[in-house]
Amino acid sequence: DNDGDDAIQSWAEKCGIAHVMEVCSGKLNNIQNNKVTVAEAHGAAYLGGTCVRSLRLMNGNNHTTINTTTTETNNTNDNPSSKQHPSGGLIAFCHDKANSTITNLGLGTLSTDENVGIACSESLHIAFSHREQVDAPILPPTLYSSTSSSISSLTDAITRYGLQTDHVDANRACSLAKAAGMALAASTSASGETEELGPSRMDLVDKLFGLLGSASYKKNEDLGLIVGEALGCYADGYCPTGAVWSMPNGEERMRGVDDEEEYDEEYAVLLPPHAHVVYRILRGEIKTSNPHKRLACAPAMLALVARAVRLAIRGEQHKARAFIRTIQTHLLEFQSAFLQLLSNPKAKHLTRESCCLGLAACQGVATHTQQGEGAGEGEDGVVSESEKLNIRLLRAFGQTTNFGTSAFMETRAQESARRRANNESNTATTTDQPNRMLEDFGIVEEGGTAGMGEASLNSYREMASAALSLKRPDILYSLMMVSVTHPIWFTSEFKYNYNANALMGRGEGGGRNLTEIRSVLSPHLSKLIPRLLRAKHDPNKQTRDQIGVLWKCITGGGAEGRMVVGLHLLSTIDALIEDATCKLWRSRVGACGALSEVLVGRSWEDLGGGKSATVDDLIIGNGAVGETSTAKAGARLLKLWRVTMRSMDDVRLAVRESGEGLARTMRSLTTRLCDPAAESPSSEDFGYTSNIVGSAATENAAAAAASTSLGWLVKDGLNQPCAEATGACVSTLLGVVDVARSSTLQPVLPELIGSLTMAISGLEPAALNYLQVRAAASNDASTGGASSERLERLRLQMAQSGPINAALTKCLDMVRYVPIECQRAVIPHLDTALRCGSGFATRAAAADAVTTLCSTCPDAFKFPGQNSTNPTVQLLRAFYYSSERERGAMAKDRMAHALGSIAALAPGQSVRALAVRACDKYNSSMGSNDDPAARKAAASALRAIAVRAPVQFSEGGPKAIWCRRVLPIAYLGLQDEDEKVAMLWKEVWEEGGSAANKTTGSKSSNSDFGNLLQEKLLSYLVTACIDALNDVSWSRRRSSCASLIELADLNILAPPPRSLETTKQVLDKNSLLRARHRSKASCAVLTAAIHLLRKKRVWKGKDKLVKAAVKIAGKWNVGSVGKSDVDSNAAIWGLEVGTTSQCDWIPLTLDILPDDLFIDDGWFSRQTSEEEEEEEDTDINVSNKKISTETSKDACEDANSSSSSASGVDKMTNLDFEDTEISTCIPGEEKSQSKTLPTDGMRTVTYVGICRLLLQQAVLCDGPSSNELLPYRAAALQGLSDIFQSNKLLGKTSNDGSVTDTNDRYVYRLLAPQFIELIVGNKKNSDDDSDKKKTTQPPLIIARSINCLSSAMYKGIGGACQNEKNTIEECECLSKLAKIFQEGSGASQPAWTVREASALAGASLATNAAFSALRKMDTLNTLIECTVQTSKDRKFWKVRLAGLKLLRALVSRSGPARSISMTGTTTTLDSNSIEIERQLILEALLPQKEKILKLARNSLGDSESQVTAVASEVCSAIAWWP
Repeated sequence: DNDGDDAIQSWAEKCGIAHVMEVCSGKLNNIQNNKVTVAEAHGAAYLGGTCVRSLRLMNGNNHTTINTTTTETNNTNDNPSSKQHPSGGLIAFCHDKANSTITNLGLGTLSTDENVGIACSESLHIAFSHREQVDAPILPPTLYSSTSSSISSLTDAITRYGLQTDHVDANRACSLAKAAGMALAASTSASGETEELGPSRMDLVDKLFGLLGSASYKKNEDLGLIVGEALGCYADGYCPTGAVWSMPNGEERMRGVDDEEEYDEEYAVLLPPHAHVVYRILRGEIKTSNPHKRLACAPAMLALVARAVRLAIRGEQHKARAFIRTIQTHLLEFQSAFLQLLSNPKAKHLTRESCCLGLAACQGVATHTQQGEGAGEGEDGVVSESEKLNIRLLRAFGQTTNFGTSAFMETRAQESARRRANNESNTATTTDQPNRMLEDFGIVEEGGTAGMGEASLNSYREMASAALSLKRPDILYSLMMVSVTHPIWFTSEFKYNYNANALMGRGEGGGRNLTEIRSVLSPHLSKLIPRLLRAKHDPNKQTRDQIGVLWKCITGGGAEGRMVVGLHLLSTIDALIEDATCKLWRSRVGACGALSEVLVGRSWEDLGGGKSATVDDLIIGNGAVGETSTAKAGARLLKLWRVTMRSMDDVRLAVRESGEGLARTMRSLTTRLCDPAAESPSSEDFGYTSNIVGSAATENAAAAAASTSLGWLVKDGLNQPCAEATGACVSTLLGVVDVARSSTLQPVLPELIGSLTMAISGLEPAALNYLQVRAAASNDASTGGASSERLERLRLQMAQSGPINAALTKCLDMVRYVPIECQRAVIPHLDTALRCGSGFATRAAAADAVTTLCSTCPDAFKFPGQNSTNPTVQLLRAFYYSSERERGAMAKDRMAHALGSIAALAPGQSVRALAVRACDKYNSSMGSNDDPAARKAAASALRAIAVRAPVQFSEGGPKAIWCRRVLPIAYLGLQDEDEKVAMLWKEVWEEGGSAANKTTGSKSSNSDFGNLLQEKLLSYLVTACIDALNDVSWSRRRSSCASLIELADLNILAPPPRSLETTKQVLDKNSLLRARHRSKASCAVLTAAIHLLRKKRVWKGKDKLVKAAVKIAGKWNVGSVGKSDVDSNAAIWGLEVGTTSQCDWIPLTLDILPDDLFIDDGWFSRQTSEEEEEEEDTDINVSNKKISTETSKDACEDANSSSSSASGVDKMTNLDFEDTEISTCIPGEEKSQSKTLPTDGMRTVTYVGICRLLLQQAVLCDGPSSNELLPYRAAALQGLSDIFQSNKLLGKTSNDGSVTDTNDRYVYRLLAPQFIELIVGNKKNSDDDSDKKKTTQPPLIIARSINCLSSAMYKGIGGACQNEKNTIEECECLSKLAKIFQEGSGASQPAWTVREASALAGASLATNAAFSALRKMDTLNTLIECTVQTSKDRKFWKVRLAGLKLLRALVSRSGPARSISMTGTTTTLDSNSIEIERQLILEALLPQKEKILKLARNSLGDSESQVTAVASEVCSAIAWWP
């Protein structure tokens, strides 16, 4: 001992440590007073700590005998003063300064300055550290007090900066934990020497455990590993050889952690350090309720087990240490704890990898502590500790030696067998029955410990599967260690303590380094690569990261890894295809991702090569790709597509997302394989020599790939139920079509065209259809559907500009070059697309395709037969029905356009049948069944045929469908209420009519029927108009009336043009036939119109019927049916002169037949009795109900309208315009189809009868609801006025102005009283005069009645007739009539139309009155007064104009030989008697000259030019008056 003291003394004197420690101690003393700078404190701390460490180590080296002879415990009873230097000089001084330094460093850890605090804690770590040896040197007794003080300071510092949230500093906590570990290790030998050191050590250990899961740990997870190493230093700080540690209560060993007894703090304090740490961490910390603390135990336990394995690796002398024995004893508990933390779903990166390394460290402890004892199962059947760990680990990962495949690859039968075996080996209770049932259905997760999730153990399960498949279970630990990626394991502080060599030893027990692992795995890569690739793309990020690192370590990653995959490509693809259909969704996700990676850039030969394959090949081969198969690559390609479609329609979102990635890869792969111009992949990319040689092989491979992929994509790919899958197939199909050769596409071209057409709508966003429907529903009349049409146009533009349409166009361009059989095969597919297409874009595309093929491949539409089995006929009908049901206008136009194109190539019989059906549909879509869309569709279809297929109109078949049905309906359609429909019918009439006109003209070139098509088709037009008139639909009646009016305006329903020079003409047969043609047509129409007009029911548009009847009657107002008139007008009616047969087709006669509407029918005499027989429930019965004139109530029309015309009109469906005496046929009329018209079919209307009928319609409608019938009543009166005007030219007067023709006078006398009654109103007489009331008519009726009275006035009214006695009736009295007109034109009349009509009637009266009656003064004064009254109307110029016309008529009657008439015509009268009468009228007017002149001159300044013009005529006419 004295020699040791001398050595220390000498060492101290030589190195000068005393002075250094004195300076450092002085500086450190000023830390608390803040009298030292940070730099000084920093330097003093590190230098002082180093000096203390040197002093401790020097003291320990000179007391080795004391350290080795201590055998009882670490406590000593020797007096500390006995170990001091006898002289008490330099050594004592150094120990004193060391005490001061340690104490000040401990206090410095509490400094608020972070730099000072960290420097002090690190200096303490240096001061208590020792050389790399197992045991810490014995602490000198002189340092007991300072060590205790520093431990207390460390405890307070950890509490402040590691546990309290207000001052948490993770860096300082780490530094303090390191210092605490060294302080605990250094003070272990002196823990029982003083009363203060032991409790302070326990407090510090407690604070170290408290750092696990604390606030500082959350900021820096590395703290868990540092705390573990500090606890390891505490647990194994001092354990000399042969030392025996005492246990509490005399126990031989520490209580097991599996005991039911809870954690006992008092018991833990009494345990030795190594047992204390193990007991507390396994029994207390790992079972705490704080999840953060539990997870933080993983790196701490790793540090403990790693320290044990490092000591065991050093040599046999260390295996007997108490710390290692304790770890070995509780090794299974450590493994269970690691597995439990590993399976925790909340475990973070460091925790998981700490568990992995901890499991490897457990294996390392078991391996190195039992070396020499034998490993595995010996002769006595005892299983070694290492084997037990392996079995438990594999079982935890769902692996056993009996079920060596991965849990992902485990079949349902294997799973059930394993679970039954486990349940039978254990005693099952009744509570296990539900679990067994669930397990049978695969509901419970396979493998793993209790609570261990599939996602948490997936990567490790795969590692275990790989290890067992290689028959090297021990390599699992190497794989786990290789897969760690946390940066902490690669830092200089930890990388040598936690690498593979440190945890499991160097070169022992299997692959410990990367080179060895690769060499071991290389023969088994074909089985290992699919598993690793699948796990590399696992949905769990933890699994992906770990397996990714493992993959890089095993294969090298990058190009090297791709080369390895290329060497085992086929087996890898086949295995991944099977995994992609596994029942476990994680396996499906990983397999799809792995396939997406390995398929990039592969060639046809890489997939196996061979010929093309079909789905039938897979069915026959049960989906297997055999070695002898000739279509290996094709079969794999089809299986890959099937797997892709299945994954994209999976119930799991993760699988669908992974499937979308695989679909993109498959699209790229398929497109490149089908491209013969694609470059072959370089062999350097795959690590083997490519089998593709030459362009011929490339083209053959591309052809095989295209044939395989196109066949599947067209038949199955585009029919997927999943929209995303269909989109992927469409995208791939477009790519293949874009790069493939024409010869490759030819076998599937028909199916391809149909599929592409169907796919156009499949990729369209559903939102566009929704928006268009909503826009169409919300459009009002003001917008007219503009927004809906814009959306439709946008949708069509998108479809046309899309890639599908481009591919379809390319395929359609190829059709012209393929054989005719292939061309014809396209037609049924287009028909299917048109009928089954879900979107209008598909139907529009089909229409465009048909239009294109009609122009490029017309022979493709020529099939034998004309029935419904003909594909062209089916397509023709499909287009018609599609155009009728399509909502959008543009789509309808395309359908109609295609219909016209195909109609030019379809059989004529089918086209004519379609045309007849369209006409019937148009007729039935009016009235109560009003359907504008159907009418427009029918018109569009016929318009398309007329424009696109005019050749069809030139051949009407044996029934002349175009002339008999289509063109007449088109002519009626010109009057459709919808302008768009009318425009369509106009094109049908013009285009189709021109084609039919050429054919008709060529057949009857010798006939002279004019140039108008209407006249050539007159018989058919009349038939159609009569059918429309007899229809219950009001709209059809209106169209018919408008058409008849147009025919009358064109002078077609009128006598033919004739010369007026001679009365009798010599006409050829064609001229006579033409006249008869017109006469019969007019007679038939007029008969039908009069039959419908005399019905009491009033419907909307009946006023047009009145106009049509009046116009036709006015055209034929030529004479009577007497013998003389018949002879004179025979050319007009088409009757040969001198014939003895009666003419039955004269439209109108002027014979006076008072009671006849038609000749000899006596209709007016029997009208009363027929009214009693007719139904009383009619709208004309205005006394009980009102009349509805809305077209929406066409269903309420008289159902007997057709039957009521049974008198002959309904039988005139075919008019016979032929005569046995005339051999020439009417153009377009065939004898085989003509029918003999019944004798009552066409009847002659009487002039008097039609006048009475019109007046009856205007008068009988009078009543309470007459205002609703006002338009019709006004139309009837206007028609009556028009027919009177048409008869004016036939009136004849004698030289003296008396009437020579009694017809007009008879009609006037018959009707004028009723006109006057309507004008002035009637009085209802009663017994009391006070009850007399005057019934007034609406102003419009009064005005029209005045017009009728004016038009009915005959020449010489008011005078005597030559054939009768000189009698004048009241209605012919000029003075009374003048009074009526004066009253109507006066200011008392509020309606200006009545005032105007009264003045004009006065003018007519002045013009037609007899001279003897007109020259009466009261008559003249009354008429002039009418003019005066009208001239005062300054608001309505028409009233003033009418008054001046009256004045002009009076002046013209007194004029010279050249007189001015109402119409401006000049009449020369040579009779002397007329001159005398004129002179007498002039004498009667002269007294009123000034008044007349004043009225005329005042009107010359009128603002209206017409008024001034008439006034000028009046002034010029009276200028010659005397």
